[in-house]
Amino acid sequence: MNDFITRFVLLAALFTVFGCMSLRAQSFEHDGLTYNVTDGNEVEVSGYTVEPVNLVIPATVSYGGTDYEVTGIGERAFYGSSNLVSIEFPDFIKSIGSYAFANCIGLTSVSLPEGVTEMTMGTFIGCTGLVSVSFPSNLKSFGTGTFEGCTGLTSLSLPENLTDTGWGAFRDCIGLVSVNFPSGLTNIGRETFWGCTNLPSVDLPENLASIGDDAFYTCSSLASIDLPASLSSLGAGVFSGCTGLTSINVDSGNSFYCSQDGILFTKDMTELICYPAAKEGGHYAVPSGVVIICDEAFDSSYNLTSVDLPEGLISIG
Repeated sequence: MNDFITRFVLLAALFTVFGCMSLRAQSFEHDGLTYNVTDGNEVEVSGYTVEPVNLVIPATVSYGGTDYEVTGIGERAFYGSSNLVSIEFPDFIKSIGSYAFANCIGLTSVSLPEGVTEMTMGTFIGCTGLVSVSFPSNLKSFGTGTFEGCTGLTSLSLPENLTDTGWGAFRDCIGLVSVNFPSGLTNIGRETFWGCTNLPSVDLPENLASIGDDAFYTCSSLASIDLPASLSSLGAGVFSGCTGLTSINVDSGNSFYCSQDGILFTKDMTELICYPAAKEGGHYAVPSGVVIICDEAFDSSYNLTSVDLPEGLISIG
């Protein structure tokens, strides 16, 4: 019985020692940055012990006799680091976690590493001092609110392999005046440019298939827009609150939508989708054959004083 107890105690002690060693090996600090081991000899930066100003992420870091490759930035790793001015990433970085650099108001420019193919939620949200972003060529999608509230951004050149802008990626980027879309972009996500009040025009790519709900909501400087033949899906309120919009023009080859006198309809002219808010003229007669007036179709149409509705109309949103 005593031998059994002795063996049990020894095993428990060994388990505790090796367990603690294992725990210690999972996270560590080096040169002012903290790290989490993610896979074998790979680590992600999880935070800092000394708030950085000009941050240089090392390609490798040594701890406990082991060399680790730095391949990621963890969630909220530098959240609210107001003194952070610049970031230098190593080539091995493959992932940047949600809110990793959120509210870093002193950050002025970012060149994202080539290994990153997807952005996550709120990565740079609230970085009001950010004026320049260089995207990796293989980036395919943004996360929700990736650059939301980055009011210092004035122009964007989106990467050539981007297919999806995500949800609210550039919401409330009020300084934005120019966006260059890649030819392969197929989806402009919900609320992508919500509140970008100084954006005067957009040149949509010819392969664009869908635009999500409220994608250009309150883009009050937007004067006109051309929708490509490829477009097959429009969300609700895409152009709501666009108080400067005078015309919406649809490519004649589009199979789903059409425009008449700058007003947006379904292809069969049975649904009136959007009457541009700044269109001139105080009176409008909805064409016969229209049976549905969609939600927010006449939103903010301040020039209109009267509307004639057709016989057979069955729904007003």
